[in-house]
Amino acid sequence: MYCYKCGVKLKDNLKRCPLCKTYLKYAKNTSELSAYSNIIDDVGGHINFKYISKILLLILVLSALITVICNYFISGKITWSIYVIASITYLSFQLSFLYFKKKLFPAILSMIGLEYLLFTIAYLNNGMHWYLYLVMPNIFAVWLIIVLSVYIFKRKKRNLMRNIPIIFFIISSILIVTEILIDLYLRNIIKLTWSLYASIPILVISLIFFIASFNKHIVEELKKRVFI
Repeated sequence: MYCYKCGVKLKDNLKRCPLCKTYLKYAKNTSELSAYSNIIDDVGGHINFKYISKILLLILVLSALITVICNYFISGKITWSIYVIASITYLSFQLSFLYFKKKLFPAILSMIGLEYLLFTIAYLNNGMHWYLYLVMPNIFAVWLIIVLSVYIFKRKKRNLMRNIPIIFFIISSILIVTEILIDLYLRNIIKLTWSLYASIPILVISLIFFIASFNKHIVEELKKRVFI
């Protein structure tokens, strides 16, 4: 059962919550007690995120226009405002997370926006070589790993102890992919060193959590300790 005030998971037959010290009134069926109030869900359901995203997008567009106009009147041509436009474009793509319920399409837009922002910086500063051979593939690889990991999370039942190894695996994969891309960019030879040194302990810890996830007593005890 749960405390109806703070939502902490409790042992049966407790007269007072150990966290908020609230006296508990038991229902006949304790499984009906919720860990939080349904009012929160009702309030969140009435927020029109699409309308908010449209307002924010309009503000960003107006900011971009004002920046371009100021740049033109000050310098007689469009120069530094290009950086601002690229940054605002990236922020505009982030608003898609508020507009679309399914997060895959906003995630794609987010990656495109980041790629465009860094492309603009590289192009204006004669840095296309490092962008094409290092930055662009690295961003895509990290994005792909994260999207696949989120997809795995959604397909599996929520289990804290088994989700932790997945998070550690994501971190290790990002480190290894980053070093591979850096090696190819600098030496055209893959020679993994620091990413392995960092990944091995992370993978060992994730293996420990994964094995412990099959012990129900450990999982329940961890949940109680985390909440209380």
